[in-house]
Amino acid sequence: MLHADTAELVELTPGTRAADGRLELDRRRRPEHYLPGGAGRRGWLEALLEHAEQIVVGRYSRQRSSGRAREEAFVGVAPRVRRRGDEHAIAHTRFLWVGVDRPGQLPALWELLAWRPCHLLIESGGSGGAHAYWRLDEPLAATRVEPGTGAADRAD
Repeated sequence: MLHADTAELVELTPGTRAADGRLELDRRRRPEHYLPGGAGRRGWLEALLEHAEQIVVGRYSRQRSSGRAREEAFVGVAPRVRRRGDEHAIAHTRFLWVGVDRPGQLPALWELLAWRPCHLLIESGGSGGAHAYWRLDEPLAATRVEPGTGAADRAD
C-alpha cells in the first residue's frame, strides 16, 4: 500500500532487536537496502518481500555475542531519490504517519483515530506500539527550514 505508486526507491532496512528490547538499525549504509517502488513495475513487490525475508532470516545481521537477538525489517515511508536514508534523499511523501512505540501512549493514538480514522494501522515491531498512516490526496514536497530565519525552502 505504501509504495504501489512509488516511482523512486523504497528503503527496506534491517534492524536487530536485542533480548532486552533495544533496537539497533543497520540503515542508510548499504545501497542494497533501497529497491525500486511499484509505479509501473512488474515484480517490485516480490523483490521487496524477498529482501525482507533475507533481512529477517539474518543475512545482514552482525555477529551478536549474547541474548536472543531478533532481526526485523523496517520500511521507509517516504520514497528516496538516492540510495541514502537521510532527509536529503527525500523529495516528497504520499503519507502522513504517526508512530507510537510506547504502549502506555496508545490511548492518545486511539483517541486520535476515533476522530480521524487512518488508512493503515500496523503493530510496531517488538515494542507493543502501533503506527497509523493517512494517504494524502497528492504528494507533499519535502521542505527544509533554514536555521536562524525559520524560512521554509524546497528540499533538493
